[in-house]
Amino acid sequence: MTIQFIKKDRYHIDFSSNQQAKGNNLSTDIKKAFHEYISEFSLEIKSQIWDHFAVEFWFDSGQLILFPEKKLNETLTEYDHFPADRLDPYLIIRLTSYLKKYDTFIEYDYDKLSDSEFEEWHLKNCQDVFNALSLSLIDSEVSNSILMSFNRKKIVFIYFGASRELKYGEKTIILRE
Repeated sequence: MTIQFIKKDRYHIDFSSNQQAKGNNLSTDIKKAFHEYISEFSLEIKSQIWDHFAVEFWFDSGQLILFPEKKLNETLTEYDHFPADRLDPYLIIRLTSYLKKYDTFIEYDYDKLSDSEFEEWHLKNCQDVFNALSLSLIDSEVSNSILMSFNRKKIVFIYFGASRELKYGEKTIILRE
């Protein structure tokens, strides 16, 4: 199975993919989802004031969520390490293979690992997903399409987990002429 459309409304578009990050299959699915997201919401996103795209991977639900975000000039707190205003519309890609992997792990292996071993396992899986996203973004056709659709010369994608306590990395795309 490859990427499948689930639903859309005025706030988001939702897809499902059962691909793993190994190889190019997940990157290919992300490209397809991004194409649909741009086709559906580029005018709305282009009309908003935003600084970057936030990318959250909610491993425990298998959701990769992308959305424009505007930085806020607020003091960092222990609960908000990256103060920003999350803007609609957003793109959701439900990574069913990662949800199954997480559920299987919790059911059979969670008690066998220390907290630090669990964090290492979790981080590796998150990095695999973010690497697949980065791989899709370095495709010049994809990155140029995103940039031109949003009328930008550069966009930074910042990678977070669900809690946003940790920034996993970022990827900057630049318009290639």
